[in-house]
Amino acid sequence: MKKEQSIEDAIKNIEQNKKNIRASFVRGGAPGLRQQRNIKNYSSSKNYESMKQDIKNQCNALGEEIVIMQFGSTFDIVDENAEYFHKNFNFKYNPTTTNFYSTGFGLSSIEKYKNILLKKEMKFCIVEEIFKEKGKPIIREVTFSSSNGPSLGNQFVGGIKQ
Repeated sequence: MKKEQSIEDAIKNIEQNKKNIRASFVRGGAPGLRQQRNIKNYSSSKNYESMKQDIKNQCNALGEEIVIMQFGSTFDIVDENAEYFHKNFNFKYNPTTTNFYSTGFGLSSIEKYKNILLKKEMKFCIVEEIFKEKGKPIIREVTFSSSNGPSLGNQFVGGIKQ
């Protein structure tokens, strides 16, 4: 009798807990884009970080609030920085990036956003590709810091120029 009652109590407990679940389920078993967008785990040493997130986190640790990084023909912005550009400048998020927010703009617009951020007295830095030779690693460097902080001159190596 005790086993049957404890099993019945367990079933009742499970049924009650089912009512408190606030998750949506996606066919196929993997979390969908909607669920991934809501996670927002920006900087956790336990989770995989993209090269862009790593550069942003290193510059943030040196006092920069916003990090704008050149990747090829665009300047990219990630995580909470992408959210800032989305809210303040109506930037669209990159739809191919699913585990963190990402947005950006073309190289020719850098002076426009640099001037806007300077007027707002934001602490920000610009990371540019300073070396990209075919078949060799790309070197990126902090070429501008609004506060002339310790991030200025830092270099990041990653990616191979095709």
